[in-house]
Amino acid sequence: MKHTLKLGHSPDADDAFMFYGISTGQITGKSVSFVEELHDIETLNRRAAEGTIDITAVSAAAYPFIQDKYLLLSHGASCGEGYGPVLIRKAGDAAADPAKTVVAIPG
Repeated sequence: MKHTLKLGHSPDADDAFMFYGISTGQITGKSVSFVEELHDIETLNRRAAEGTIDITAVSAAAYPFIQDKYLLLSHGASCGEGYGPVLIRKAGDAAADPAKTVVAIPG
């Protein structure tokens, strides 16, 4: 029997990038499945404060208020100028094939 977890994230590009594997069914488990809930970040912050969602994206400002209910995962983060995902390379380097390149994920 599978345990179903509620997974909350926004429909923004940075969250879509972080949760792509789950959203597309490329990450699955024998004993766990996910039900996605897409909401704006304020709604996700509120749902986390209520404890009504199992795994969720939240704003950094909300985390101190929910740290007794949630742990930070070691992947994912977005911040700053136009947001991500953004691939960065050294000036002058030829553009590499992204499919053959190691990409760091913040967090």
